[in-house]
Amino acid sequence: MATIQVLTDILSGGYEPILNYYNANKSDKWNPLRQLEVAEGGFEIELNAEELKRQVKWTTDRNDEVKQLRWNHGRLSSCGYTGFNEKETELLFKALQHSLGEDNVILLDENTYINKTYINIYKEL
Repeated sequence: MATIQVLTDILSGGYEPILNYYNANKSDKWNPLRQLEVAEGGFEIELNAEELKRQVKWTTDRNDEVKQLRWNHGRLSSCGYTGFNEKETELLFKALQHSLGEDNVILLDENTYINKTYINIYKEL
């Protein structure tokens, strides 16, 4: 699964431009993206009815009712919770690029850098 890394310390404009871009471009069948209200920050999407059925319901923890990505050293990580699927991650990546600039966001797939701009910079080092 791909990981998003942001190369800036601050989300210029905050979460709103990212949420607006994502929600304007998502499938009508998807639940909306929201800001994750935890100390480290991040993004969340409520699980749909089908996804909730697959969850083990032995707990009342709200974390089990949402997909989430939390900030962790400049990267967005599920931190052991249910993360986003590939299409949701790709759209969030595009939303972050739209808001922060293409050169400030990279998509990492295990050990491979997918963002061509970053690959070119890396090769020059």
